[in-house]
Amino acid sequence: MAAAYGVNFTKNFPAEAGSSAAQSQVDVSEVGGRMRVVYDTYEADGLAADSTISMFKLPKGARVWQMILITDDLHTSSTLQVGDSSDPNRFITESICGDANKVHYMHPKAHASDSNVTIIGGVSGTGIDAFGYALTAETTVIITTATAAVTGTINLCCWYSID
Repeated sequence: MAAAYGVNFTKNFPAEAGSSAAQSQVDVSEVGGRMRVVYDTYEADGLAADSTISMFKLPKGARVWQMILITDDLHTSSTLQVGDSSDPNRFITESICGDANKVHYMHPKAHASDSNVTIIGGVSGTGIDAFGYALTAETTVIITTATAAVTGTINLCCWYSID
């Protein structure tokens, strides 16, 4: 049996990890950072497919841990995805929003149909790369509509760590 050590454990406790390196600083958003929550809502009224909704800005250096999207019945075949301008589905892959009160998570990944949401494990959006994603600049989180026009309430919440 081998002993293995995480990157941040090795930085914090190099001697215990069998390293001769000096102790080094770990990014505070990864160890000891403060968890923050940001939330916004949008009331759509016939918003066309392929539209974007700017929901909130996250600060440079933030690490994203979770996104939760909850909607009304927007339209039978309407879909939404959550991301940013460089990757519009970075956090939540296109999900059907055809029933009221559906919850779409960044993780665990959910598969949404018109009548239910099934948790299938894994991570939505860009998968492992989205979990703990570190923002290199202030970033606007957007929701992109697809497939059909949408009408109804859209709520989005994000948990992230910083400083």
